[in-house]
Amino acid sequence: MEGLQNIQRIMASLREKPPAKLAGAPVVETRDYLQREIVHLPAGTTAPITLPVSDVLYYAAEDGSWVCVRPSGTEPKIKIYFGVYLPPAASIQIAETRLAKVVDDIKEIVDNALA
Repeated sequence: MEGLQNIQRIMASLREKPPAKLAGAPVVETRDYLQREIVHLPAGTTAPITLPVSDVLYYAAEDGSWVCVRPSGTEPKIKIYFGVYLPPAASIQIAETRLAKVVDDIKEIVDNALA
């Protein structure tokens, strides 16, 4: 039961205070599939999501990094998917460093939600 409450707190916190940056890059788009809304932050415009309602949040950064968060449908845990974009000439080391920064940002977001 505590796990479910923590998941609800994390999702509510992310909806109230979405991350401003991912790995140092500004977040430029948020998608809330529960509210069925895309927000384009630089322009301040919104667009509808036409997919079915689901408790999923997605954040896209200016540099192509992204994070997607959703509760598990079968277990009391939260699932977090993420990725970074780098030019083809970038080294594996640079990619691993960027991924580590995104992971650190995600950990901080979750820790703040549970504080």
